[in-house]
Amino acid sequence: MAGGTRDGSLRFRQKSTNGVHNPAWNGVVEDGTPLQNDQRQNRMRANRLGGAFYACTLALYLTAAIVVDRCENSLPDVVGSVPGVLNDGRTFVGSRARSRLAELVSLGPRSVGSYENEVAAVDYLLKQLEHIRDRARPVHSIELAVQRPNGSFFLGFIDGFTSTYRNIQNVIARIAPRESEPAAGKRHSLLVNCHFDTAPGSPGASDDAINCAIMLEILQVLSQRPDALRHPVIFLFNGAEENILQGAHGFITQHPWAKEVAAFVNLEACGAGGKELLFQASNSHPWLVRSYVEGAVRPFASIIAEEVFQSGLIPSDTDFRIFRDFGGLPGLDFAFAKNGHVYHTKYDNLDYVPGGSIQHAGDNILGLLLKILEAPELEHGGVQSLDGTHQDSRDGMVYFDFLGFFMVTYTYSVGNLLVKLVVLVSLVSMAWRMKSSSAGRHL
Repeated sequence: MAGGTRDGSLRFRQKSTNGVHNPAWNGVVEDGTPLQNDQRQNRMRANRLGGAFYACTLALYLTAAIVVDRCENSLPDVVGSVPGVLNDGRTFVGSRARSRLAELVSLGPRSVGSYENEVAAVDYLLKQLEHIRDRARPVHSIELAVQRPNGSFFLGFIDGFTSTYRNIQNVIARIAPRESEPAAGKRHSLLVNCHFDTAPGSPGASDDAINCAIMLEILQVLSQRPDALRHPVIFLFNGAEENILQGAHGFITQHPWAKEVAAFVNLEACGAGGKELLFQASNSHPWLVRSYVEGAVRPFASIIAEEVFQSGLIPSDTDFRIFRDFGGLPGLDFAFAKNGHVYHTKYDNLDYVPGGSIQHAGDNILGLLLKILEAPELEHGGVQSLDGTHQDSRDGMVYFDFLGFFMVTYTYSVGNLLVKLVVLVSLVSMAWRMKSSSAGRHL
């Protein structure tokens, strides 16, 4: 209570109860309300819990970043050239593929029209293919061809232009069941494509010699399988991709074998090393993505990469466009994308290509091809079966991998349904909260 002093001023004194100090009073006044000890303790406890929460959240993010980085950069061990696996018809031998890669890169830059591309690289590929053909098991028939097409076409790329070519070279191998005859050529084929030419001045270890070596090894593995393949597989080593997709156009529009192709797999690079990324798939043929899900040993795919690439933000294109637009074919597009700074430079050499990258891609692509060859859709031209049992839904596929362990896939229609469901749940939740808030104000 207030009391007066001799000089007329007021003095405040603390009220006590029977002269005994109240332990609940701490002498602090906040907004006119005494702060009790238990309130202070609760606030301190809340601060400690908040600090622990932020620390745990930070630790969780750091752990997740480390796990993602480890999974992103983990590559399999390279299978060595040991007698038990060299010719078992099942195992992709990464060490043998790397040896072929080194031999092809040793030829130097292979720009279209150069001796290294038109003579040395063609001779090397033919020599390797003949070696594989001569040692194939009797159930397989391997045919080789060198195509030198002439032609021109309009490409709606960047601002659009007409590309003209003459006497470019494609090296082609076709493995098929020996019992099949040319007259019975209605059996649909699977096309696998890469290119052996390079950008000027670049050794092209990743773009695209690595995929040439991978395809040679896959052909060798298939040639040693004890049973005949259900469908022919065409291996196209095209010699004019860097001249804006001319080699692929020459094959798909002019070669006789192109008429039997029902689906394709394109192997590319826009970087060096790392894992091969599935970044384009034919939207109306989800059976190809399903084949990848079932066949890939270590899947690595992203629908986001497809959206970005097809948006035009990246001024580049692949043979996928040629086979799709000029051949009307469904397919899958893969590329090495790590270390993009060496793309089309003199630094695209063996130093940036670990053996694990070759093994990773080889295992996945081999498994994919075997699954596609078993698919009933390939039997009927990549579209549907005659009785409609395996009819293609014509519904695009959303796909992505989870840290390389497994794939998540669902169709566009399912995705649209999920989006609508989320919107509906959000609206219902908002309405319920508004109703609860309104009811609380009227109490």
